[in-house]
Amino acid sequence: MCGFLSCHLDIHLGKPPGLDPKRAQAFNVATVACHFELLQKVLDKLGIPWSNVYNMDEKGVQRGGG
Repeated sequence: MCGFLSCHLDIHLGKPPGLDPKRAQAFNVATVACHFELLQKVLDKLGIPWSNVYNMDEKGVQRGGG
């Protein structure tokens, strides 16, 4: 019997794909600024403080900048 990582790492977990060029193009100063302006309007309208905003995607919560 082998260790979990040596048995599964290379077979099941490949190298993650690179950043999609379309996503990279959308990540620019104007787009990001517009997103946060819209987000601020929603937070103000609903009375949600920034302390209750979390960075979350389909994989879970990301802490820090990357």
